[in-house]
Amino acid sequence: MTAQTPRELAQRYEQSFNARDLAGIVALYEPGALVTRPRREVRGIADIETAFRETLAQRVGVTLRLVDVRALQMENLCLTISKWAVEQVDGGTAHHRTATTIEVSRRQVDGTWKYVIDDPFSLNELSA
Repeated sequence: MTAQTPRELAQRYEQSFNARDLAGIVALYEPGALVTRPRREVRGIADIETAFRETLAQRVGVTLRLVDVRALQMENLCLTISKWAVEQVDGGTAHHRTATTIEVSRRQVDGTWKYVIDDPFSLNELSA
């Protein structure tokens, strides 16, 4: 799964997460990418894959919906701030919340975009 723009990269993430497509999620990251997790950082594809395997197992019943993406692009780099609607069904009850994430992506040699840094937690922790 490839993305031709940084905004499309966020859309591909949404599709892959909601489909529980681990390979699809991991394919969105550069080999040396950094992803933040609660209280730790994960670097490199192997560790990113392990982290998302755990996330998908823990987040059964969670659906993401991309609400908005603000993209600040300069040449081959792009900073995105993404707003998400998160729904979790737990015991038949739906819980709704929003989340804001920060990502840095880079245009690859073939023109596609991949994440270099993905921080889904910092802004939410600061506003809590």
